[in-house]
Amino acid sequence: MESKNFICGGALGFDHIAASMVLLKRQNGMNVRLIIALPCHNQEVKWSERQKSLHRFLLDEAEEIRYISEEYANDCMKERNHYMVDNSAYCICALSRSFSGTAQTVRYAKQQGLQVINVAKS
Repeated sequence: MESKNFICGGALGFDHIAASMVLLKRQNGMNVRLIIALPCHNQEVKWSERQKSLHRFLLDEAEEIRYISEEYANDCMKERNHYMVDNSAYCICALSRSFSGTAQTVRYAKQQGLQVINVAKS
C-alpha cells in the first residue's frame, strides 16, 4: 500500500495541530508520511520555549523537511505556501478570516484546481 504524504507548513497553531494528527495516525498504523515545509531556517527564533520544543519534536518526527529559503525574506512565507499547494492534491485548512496568508493560500489552491477542505467552516 502506497503511503500518503501530508505537507504541513510548520507554523504555530493549525500547522502544528495538523502535523500532530498525522503523527497520531502514523502511530495508529496508517501508512502516512509527514513533510514539513518551512519558509526559512530559524523561523521559531521569537517563539516561546514551549512552542520551540513542540516544533523541534515535530521536525524530529517528520520524514522530510523542506526549507524554502536559507534566511527570512519578504516572500518566503508565500513561496512556502505555493510549494505546499503545488505539491498537493488537497488543501486542508482552518480558514476563518478572508484577509490572511491562509486566505491567500486557499485562493491559490482553488486557482490550481485543488479541493479545499476548511475544518473551520461551520
